[in-house]
Amino acid sequence: MSCGGANAADYREEIPFVPTPIEVIDRMLELAEVKNGDVLYDLGSGDGRIVIRAAQKYGIHAVGIEMDQLLLIKARRDAKSAGVTVQQALHRPR
Repeated sequence: MSCGGANAADYREEIPFVPTPIEVIDRMLELAEVKNGDVLYDLGSGDGRIVIRAAQKYGIHAVGIEMDQLLLIKARRDAKSAGVTVQQALHRPR
C-alpha cells in the first residue's frame, strides 16, 4: 500500500501494534451487543484478532483493514487456522 510515496512499512515505528488481550476483545464485543446479522469493521486491525474472534464467536461478517503487510499475512494465517474464511475476516486497502 502506498500513501503519498511512503509505503506501509515506513509507519511501523510511528504506529505501533499493541495486541488486545482476548478477554478485552470479548468484553468489547459484549458491550457492543454484537449479534447475528451484524457487520463489524476494524480499522487498523493488526493481526486480525478482533475480527477473527467476532466471526468465530458470533458468526458475523467481520472486516479488518490493515496497512502493514506482515500483520496482514499473520492475520490471514490466523483466520485460516481459526476456521474463518479469509474473505470474511480481512481485506487489504487498495
